[in-house]
Amino acid sequence: MCKGKAIALSLFLFLALLPSSPAQEKPSPTLYPVLVNGKWGFINRQGQIVIKPQFGEVSQGFNGVGWFVGNNHNERKCVKDTAQVLSMENCFGSSCSEGLCTFLDSRFEKSGYEGLDRKVIIAPRFDMALKFSEGMAAVQEGKQWEFINHQGKVVIGPQFTHAKNFHEGLAAVCVNYKWGYIDQTGNFVMKAQFNLAGNFTEGLAPVCSYDHDFWKPFNCKYIDHKGRTIIEGNFDRADEFNEGIAKVLVQRNSILLMLKTLYKKWLSMVTGEKFKYLPGDDPWDYKVGYIKRDGTYFWPLQH
Repeated sequence: MCKGKAIALSLFLFLALLPSSPAQEKPSPTLYPVLVNGKWGFINRQGQIVIKPQFGEVSQGFNGVGWFVGNNHNERKCVKDTAQVLSMENCFGSSCSEGLCTFLDSRFEKSGYEGLDRKVIIAPRFDMALKFSEGMAAVQEGKQWEFINHQGKVVIGPQFTHAKNFHEGLAAVCVNYKWGYIDQTGNFVMKAQFNLAGNFTEGLAPVCSYDHDFWKPFNCKYIDHKGRTIIEGNFDRADEFNEGIAKVLVQRNSILLMLKTLYKKWLSMVTGEKFKYLPGDDPWDYKVGYIKRDGTYFWPLQH
């Protein structure tokens, strides 16, 4: 991830429900997590609750998994788009796309790509490797990210501190702690100017900028392929659109969240462990809702 030095970025990452993964996928197209009275459940596209609110935590899945759920990291489970709640050993699906699958070498150090027949196509040499999308994949070698084709040839050279895959002809890339978008020739079509940037889906992409307000560090909105603002929602978090619906988040108690984030960072430095959640963490610190492409709410903000 492209990390800035601002404390506000740490706050945003604490709020983010997405776990870091080299092979993330967009959420399940049929289920959407909602927060009701401090517990997470799931609704379908008709707004009906299909999995009752019962979980203290929810985070976006990867490698074929829609969502991970649990309570204080105990008995973690996953939710798929069939509205099934599964044990972790039954969660994972394929990590393949465009006929190529990511895999790790025998030492679990480098990533490469193999075919559906398990034959190695691109030898493991990457520190991180994303799935192929639109004929290319973003990979990390050393400290920089680049793009390769199906033969493993570098088509856009190493020059980014982080990169995401191509979607709708554009890829979000990070340079000097700022995100922008490049086309498939590697040229910038939107200069690196955002603090955070998502993938384009359905013609729109979520982007967030640091607005220098200590109590509301991020202002997120949706832009089109030309960089024009389409939905100015003033959100603290905005996810990508999926079948006409996108999840958004608005903070309720910025001071409390900031103090919690700083405390967790201090604990991590002292103990050497990573703390995402602590006893007493309150999901009521923020509101979660879903919007449609016209900016109106499909599911209103709730906490």
